[in-house]
Amino acid sequence: LAEKLVRNRVDVIWTFPDLPAIAAARATRTIPIVFVNVAWPVEQGLIESFARPGRNVTGVATYTGLEVSTKRLEFLKAVAPAATRLSWILGSAMEATVDGAGFDLRPLLNGAARSLGYDVRYHFVQKSEDVDPVFTDILASRAQVLAVAGTPMIYAVRDRIAAFALSNRLPTASASFTFVEAGGLLSYNAAGSYLTAVPRSAEHVDRIFRGARPADLPVSRPDKYELVINLKTAKALGLPIP
Repeated sequence: LAEKLVRNRVDVIWTFPDLPAIAAARATRTIPIVFVNVAWPVEQGLIESFARPGRNVTGVATYTGLEVSTKRLEFLKAVAPAATRLSWILGSAMEATVDGAGFDLRPLLNGAARSLGYDVRYHFVQKSEDVDPVFTDILASRAQVLAVAGTPMIYAVRDRIAAFALSNRLPTASASFTFVEAGGLLSYNAAGSYLTAVPRSAEHVDRIFRGARPADLPVSRPDKYELVINLKTAKALGLPIP
């Protein structure tokens, strides 16, 4: 599909989220590309830096990778300071890259977890059939706290994960406030994310139409974040929240 857009000589390619952005970047190095919601644009080879993208790609990041992941774990440590065994539910260990080599998330996430005294194990949910084996693995690892990524499949099974965490008394930190609405303990991420990101990306497109180069347009990052806590869940887990 990206190659078809290039053949049609469109003026700008707008993408959402990371996989379409990578497909577009593989298809053209000249047509401007504006993305929304790419967590790891530098590591995935889309841009050289947030301040100076340096290529034909720019956009709006609604989640800024390691910084937010680390902060989320800090909140989890604050509410359950004695916990040392962390299980992390991800969609995959590898993220796609423009050059096709792939980017392994785990070394970065390991650093964030270990800086807070966590011994971390990873579990992967790519389809609904993975959920029950993952639950078995988490119990076998004797996890004390749980971190949950925000992939589409994990979003689809969030009710099951939240119920599992609560029934096994696992304080849980998630990338999405919808997980907290489902009964998870807490989430931390950009406030408003998609609702504000799409209009901001339209401003990038407009500036490109007026002559700006993507290489010179800084990637827009969130300026407001929100911590969401389910107090009913906290009470059920016996966790005092100031």
